[in-house]
Amino acid sequence: MKNNSFKSLLKLSWLMLAAFLMFASCSKDDPVPDPILLEDGFYVFGEGTAMAEYDFKGLMKVTRNEVIQEDRSDLIELYIAVKGGSEGFNIAHVSGGKPVVYGPGSNFKEITGEELDGEEPTEGLWKGNYTESTAPFIVSEDGLYHVVIDTELQVAAIAKVVWGVIGAATPGGWSTSTALEATFGLENIKFSGTEIAMSKSEFKFRYSNGWKIILDADYDLGDGNAGIKVNTNLGGTIAELVPGGPNINIEESGLYTINVDWSLADGITASLNKTGDIQVTDWSEIMFDVFGNGVAESNEGAITDPSDWGWGYALAADGAPTTDGDVAEGAIFSYKWAEVALKPAENEGFGFRSVKGEEYNGTVLRYSALDEENSDMGFVKSATNGFGDVNFDVTEAGNYDIYLTIDASKDDEASIKIVKSGAVVRPSTYYDLVGAAVSEDNVGAIADAIWNWGQSMISDNNGEITGTTVTWTNAILLQDGMKIRKIVNNGVSTEFNMAKFNSEGSTAGIVSGDDNIMVDVAGAYTIVLDVDAETFTIN
Repeated sequence: MKNNSFKSLLKLSWLMLAAFLMFASCSKDDPVPDPILLEDGFYVFGEGTAMAEYDFKGLMKVTRNEVIQEDRSDLIELYIAVKGGSEGFNIAHVSGGKPVVYGPGSNFKEITGEELDGEEPTEGLWKGNYTESTAPFIVSEDGLYHVVIDTELQVAAIAKVVWGVIGAATPGGWSTSTALEATFGLENIKFSGTEIAMSKSEFKFRYSNGWKIILDADYDLGDGNAGIKVNTNLGGTIAELVPGGPNINIEESGLYTINVDWSLADGITASLNKTGDIQVTDWSEIMFDVFGNGVAESNEGAITDPSDWGWGYALAADGAPTTDGDVAEGAIFSYKWAEVALKPAENEGFGFRSVKGEEYNGTVLRYSALDEENSDMGFVKSATNGFGDVNFDVTEAGNYDIYLTIDASKDDEASIKIVKSGAVVRPSTYYDLVGAAVSEDNVGAIADAIWNWGQSMISDNNGEITGTTVTWTNAILLQDGMKIRKIVNNGVSTEFNMAKFNSEGSTAGIVSGDDNIMVDVAGAYTIVLDVDAETFTIN
């Protein structure tokens, strides 16, 4: 018992000594421990984010200027989850451990209507100057946001991010994004789509239907380049996504689950997993006819409609469809009727129908399939019958040329063009040169209505595709950018840039450019595209 008391007294003495030493070592004359040091740079922080204070995960990173696709040291960005409401966030410049806090400037505002460039994001975009202030940047909805500033221009941009896929491999082609559904969290956001039909072709990720954010359209970069713009699309590979990078290849058609994941720790990653096969239709053995009360009996080959409907007269297309692409992967099938005699048929009109052998009760195509942009709308209109079906009709009797295309890779998407016979019309599938480099002096050149980029020049023979090459003879080109496109039903199916240039078959030293194709000297050139090899030459 005495021994235990002695041990307890000894322990108490040591504790008292330790406490004295600790107190002595913390005298008021000793310096305060250094705070955690932050790397110099710009940080996003605020109560509306997962980072109420400065944090390494809020450090903005240098990004590419979309104009030349090279890093610009003054251009920095961060993708960050933000809660909608009044809390928002600020941007702080930390230098030597001292922060300067910034908020929206006097002209910072949401960009809408005509102020919004056609290539900018459409789900919410704010731009303007930033200034030294504790007033926060505020957004109205929970979501992922792309925060961008240019420190030289002292301009900021904030865009709401809704990721999607776009490209020849996707359901919407190069014209329309297929959006992915978002699940929100301040530290993790998942954008996901399931059973998306993807063709063996190319695509990119882009957000909110935009390709870029324009901070300054006129900033002189030298070498004839102008503008400071930020990519709102990702290319490269699934494993290594690059802002504005090359198109991503789909090696096998099928149904896919596509995810774009953002996390506060790791930024943006993506995954692509095939979950099933696409059931594509082979239309090569299936005919179409135009039928109804609007089809004149005088047409050679016209017959009384043999179907159960008994609707006027029926006239078969001018032969089997032409086929473009791999039938097993989903080809494009094109039908044509030349100089069809049509007549007005009030409340009746006419339609189109698939015919297999003696089966006349197949797929029926009505007015919704009309390509209004390229049809002769001065003569074509709709007609609604007693059942509520909206059919085709014409305003005056005469001969018409009709073009029908079905894209089996896009769930049998159909498009019909109707023009007065003798009118020059672009086919449903063709290749063109497009861009500021294409001179309006070229025969058949028209203002581009798809990308709104300069002129569009169709290939020789009004785009008729024969064999494996497509040619533009004596194309007048200016010293500016252009691309080659394949157009299907008014949408871009495939695009060809400098990555597809075959220098060995071309005149040396006449072509340059990074992404866009550019000739070094303005003049007349012959351009040949090898469709199979997907390469082109310029001479």
